[in-house]
Amino acid sequence: MTTVEVPNASNKEITFVLFDPGRQILKKVKFDKSFEELSEQLIHTPQMIDRYDALLALKSFPVDQKRDLLIHCFSKESFHLNKSEVISQLAGDSDLKTIDMIKKAIHDEDVYVRRAVVQNILSIPEEVKKDCETLLTDLSYINVELALANLVSSFPSEADRYFEITKHEEGWRGKNIRIKWLELAVGLGKKEHLDELIRYSSKSYEFETRQNALMALKRLNYLDNRVAENLLDAAIYWNYKLVNTAKEVINFFKQQTEGKARLTSCLNNMTLSKEDYELLKKMINF
Repeated sequence: MTTVEVPNASNKEITFVLFDPGRQILKKVKFDKSFEELSEQLIHTPQMIDRYDALLALKSFPVDQKRDLLIHCFSKESFHLNKSEVISQLAGDSDLKTIDMIKKAIHDEDVYVRRAVVQNILSIPEEVKKDCETLLTDLSYINVELALANLVSSFPSEADRYFEITKHEEGWRGKNIRIKWLELAVGLGKKEHLDELIRYSSKSYEFETRQNALMALKRLNYLDNRVAENLLDAAIYWNYKLVNTAKEVINFFKQQTEGKARLTSCLNNMTLSKEDYELLKKMINF
């Protein structure tokens, strides 16, 4: 064992110690620090990664002890990763000071800070409802999708208003907003939108749209003959990402007696090569 002594010739008070500032060395290290040491590190260290390390270490401390410190950190921080970690640790806190910080985060200029709000605060407090509604027109398609889901879940009586605001939004990767819109609408009993959602799971669309549609149908626990055929077709597609999604959805439905029977019946009615038939048969496990 090697002991390294660092002299303190001036006998100054040491508020915190950093080993390897900025994480320059590939290493494993255990360095337990007190709340006071972590507080000083969070506020005074110049490098973002060292502040982030302090934030991670603060996870184990109770909210009442760290609330003011984290809010102060948020007000001074410039990097989205650190701001997002603060939001994560205070997401379930109902203190008015935290609510005020969340409002500021919703209107932050950084898209990832706004995203941290919709990723961590799924049940929206009434106090930030109007602020969250502004995210339905956010520049980020992911933020719009998540905000729509959270608002509809938190305030179902106002779902129609949220649907109206976003009814023309398609999104980007795999029609993410439109498919979430359809999933939420069908989940609230608007069955007239089911056909469109099923259509997006078919071979007429690219793989990301099909992935999103199949996962939405899984969450809705909906399987009819059209979905079953689209699902089995996806499971033998050339793109492994779509295949993996299809396998996950098949595994979900085959656990149900009716679902397994429907998949089996659909498979037996499809025109397939012997190789594909045997592959799908093995997936369904019959």
